Amino acid sequence: MNDRNGCQLNRKGNMRKLYKIIMKLCDWKLILMIEVIYYII
Repeated sequence: MNDRNGCQLNRKGNMRKLYKIIMKLCDWKLILMIEVIYYII
């Protein structure tokens, strides 16, 4: 039981880390897209 709960907590923690990383990547992609658009214009 304890092991399963630990795995669930770890999964939630990993999901949060992945979510933060994805948000950072999305921010970088948006910045790159804006720079490309400005560069083209």
